[in-house]
Amino acid sequence: MPPPSERAPERGPLESAALAELEAVGRAETLAGGVVLALARRIDQAGPDDTGSGFAALTKELRASLAAAVAGAEQSDDIDRLRRQREEKRRGRAG
Repeated sequence: MPPPSERAPERGPLESAALAELEAVGRAETLAGGVVLALARRIDQAGPDDTGSGFAALTKELRASLAAAVAGAEQSDDIDRLRRQREEKRRGRAG
């Protein structure tokens, strides 16, 4: 087992929820997804020295970043579905 300094830190509740949302739409491994996870991690690790206005700014940015990260995911699914249907039709005509 690696020493504590080499282990990945445990995810907090917000980071875990954000990761689940990103994975659901296949965006966890994108740059935008990484930004969302970094913001969620920072919010999860907020301490007594964090101000209310700083916390509010982080949560606002998290919402905007998450919306940007998942934007178009459903559209991509529709486009992929249409491409598969087109390919199936082409194969049906060729076969």
